[in-house]
Amino acid sequence: MINGHGNDLHNYPNIIADFSSNVWFEGPKPELLNYLCNHIKRIANYPEPNAISFTQKAANFYKLPNSFCIATNGSAEAFYLIAQALNKNTATIIAPAFAEYADACEQHNISVEYILNSNINSKHQFNTQLVWFANPNNPDGKVISTTTIEAWLKMHPNTTFIIDEAYAELCTKFESSISLIQKYKNLIITKSFTKAFVIPGLRLGIILTSDSHIKKLHNYQIPWAVNSLAIAAGNYIINNYQSLLLDKKILTRYSKQLQKNLNSIPNINVLEADCNYFLAETKHKTAAELKEYLAKNHGLLIRDASNFKSLSSGHFRIAIQSEQNNNLLVQALKQWMQ
Repeated sequence: MINGHGNDLHNYPNIIADFSSNVWFEGPKPELLNYLCNHIKRIANYPEPNAISFTQKAANFYKLPNSFCIATNGSAEAFYLIAQALNKNTATIIAPAFAEYADACEQHNISVEYILNSNINSKHQFNTQLVWFANPNNPDGKVISTTTIEAWLKMHPNTTFIIDEAYAELCTKFESSISLIQKYKNLIITKSFTKAFVIPGLRLGIILTSDSHIKKLHNYQIPWAVNSLAIAAGNYIINNYQSLLLDKKILTRYSKQLQKNLNSIPNINVLEADCNYFLAETKHKTAAELKEYLAKNHGLLIRDASNFKSLSSGHFRIAIQSEQNNNLLVQALKQWMQ
């Protein structure tokens, strides 16, 4: 795992608005917090070894057999577990991409090559044993259609495609590929409960794939990988999924307005996205310098995205905040440009 992704509020004590972390700025829903408070005593006991109550509930929710789901300590554990259990030698990562895909491959001696998401289509030929990508993508919010994904699965039966759907609930114009899992054994999907339900500190995710892959994953996962409180949260979320979901229309409206406002600033280029986060680039100095300026002078924190493969020193990622704080960011960026 590298430093430099995720929010780093610990380095900036006087932040009033955190645009760097693409979770919902208002935090978890009160009813979820109340539920967890009422079940805090669960930490006095060991959790279920395989989080079985949660995986069965999640599999049923996604209309899959129970044997097609495994719970993980967030998506990060899922990536390292997949790289270890599949025991392959070569991988393609569609960039720009979350750094943990490459780190997981490197840790398990998998040779990695990159291809830009702007250079692919449904007929693209992959020449590696694994292909990793996020859908919607982080950091640019790009969405790949299920039609394209199914075309790849058909053309490459000996290649396993690992799709990170961590941002599925935070992006419009997106369709999950879960419906393809029982049709194609070369498909693995990871899901995160961190982003949509704002529980990154609990670390909760799942892997959905064929039972043959799940058996391999179980062979390498440590016991009690998912803690008792995370299991409780997962069960509550599945039981109350629709009421806990954020309104995508509100997310999109806030995001589109902020994209428009930032794009109007000279020397700021915004890559349009239909998510609560998006990628931008400053042509004035670097994203690292902009981050320090905003943090120290305005109490605003952004994500320096220059360490994403294929991005420049000027790229930064923004996740929307309240309208008031979004306006503060626009004004601060205008001052930066002066």
